[in-house]
Amino acid sequence: MKKAFTLTEILIVTIIIGILVWVLFRTYITISQISFRVEQQKFLNQEVLFVSETLQNFANKNKIDYHKYSQQGIDLHPTKWITDVLYLSWEDGKFSVYSTGACIALETAPTPSDLQKPCYLVVEKDWKFTRITESTVYISKVIFKIIPYADSQAYINNTALCESNYLACLHDHGFWFFSNFYSKWYSPANRSSNVTLFIQQFFNI
Repeated sequence: MKKAFTLTEILIVTIIIGILVWVLFRTYITISQISFRVEQQKFLNQEVLFVSETLQNFANKNKIDYHKYSQQGIDLHPTKWITDVLYLSWEDGKFSVYSTGACIALETAPTPSDLQKPCYLVVEKDWKFTRITESTVYISKVIFKIIPYADSQAYINNTALCESNYLACLHDHGFWFFSNFYSKWYSPANRSSNVTLFIQQFFNI
């Protein structure tokens, strides 16, 4: 005659099964969060790569439009050549690159309400605007630092022109691009959604 399970044995088996189910559930949640974070990072990387390639294409075919800065009454010397608008001209005509919208400062993390007010990187040419960044990505206010080309005479006349680094200015003139890219679901309190990417890249003209 077969011996039946006691109540204690049934309770022990039930507890073990419950623990296994809980462990498997927690593992599934963890894997899902990691997968979600990886997907966001992958998307941000693709977006940054596109922006980088676009700016590099501009740099390859154009030059800094210093005359436009002068026309706009912008003196770059006091700001050490830091500006929020990049004016370019040459093969692609005359155009500008800048961020527009509800853009927060570069050093400030966005709040949930900020993410509802998009900030875009755009190209303006002949009063027409082309967005470079997607609406599914939030970016901070974009900053450019121009590294101007200077001949020796210009350097002698103005030592601040290249920040006391004439050789670097002479051979590596171009511009730096600075911005923070945030996932659409960015949340600093949630590790799986706390995805951001700081961009600091130099483009040689």
